[in-house]
Amino acid sequence: MRILFILFITICFSGCGIKVSKKEYFDTLVFAKKHSGIYVLDSKRYDEIKLSESSYKREKREYQKQLEKGLKDKEWKENKEQYIALARKLSSYNVEENAKSLFIKNAIDEKFGNNKYFSFTSPKAQEVVITDDILQRLGSDICKKKCVILPLYFYADSDENVHIIALEVLYLYTRVNRMYGYVRDENALFANGSWKYIRYNNTFYLDK
Repeated sequence: MRILFILFITICFSGCGIKVSKKEYFDTLVFAKKHSGIYVLDSKRYDEIKLSESSYKREKREYQKQLEKGLKDKEWKENKEQYIALARKLSSYNVEENAKSLFIKNAIDEKFGNNKYFSFTSPKAQEVVITDDILQRLGSDICKKKCVILPLYFYADSDENVHIIALEVLYLYTRVNRMYGYVRDENALFANGSWKYIRYNNTFYLDK
């Protein structure tokens, strides 16, 4: 069965010529503390996934170390462009380091995850749709700051209809000053285009 999706990563800002000040960074930090995190649409399946993930914590860490040391390097090289494309969709920039992180995360998911479900690191996530109805369930406040909305977990039924289990909301700032993570000069433009995410460990159950 061929699974067809359409990727919809909601990036709540327009263009890249954005100016950031220290105040805006800290305003975003405060806002993210309230609104960032995981939004669960299907608590039964989400809890099933989290239970499965918790069963192999030590094994996952060891496998991640092996992957970082070069395990599956041939597979990485063969699929590198695919993951760079996925990283570009998630961040709007071609950053190989991010692409490699997605590859490693997906390799771990494939080895230890539940094969009924997929995460945003899977190449299958490139065609997932986050509908207007789902965005309405999240609430209008979440896009008042620059953010990215990811289909954290999803699955397809026997008719190839996509069902999103949980979404992740992250807020954006740009790393220009390595020490502080924000632009000191309010008139300075983004220097390196390297987006950083602000995310707190909030979990919102929308089906309860």
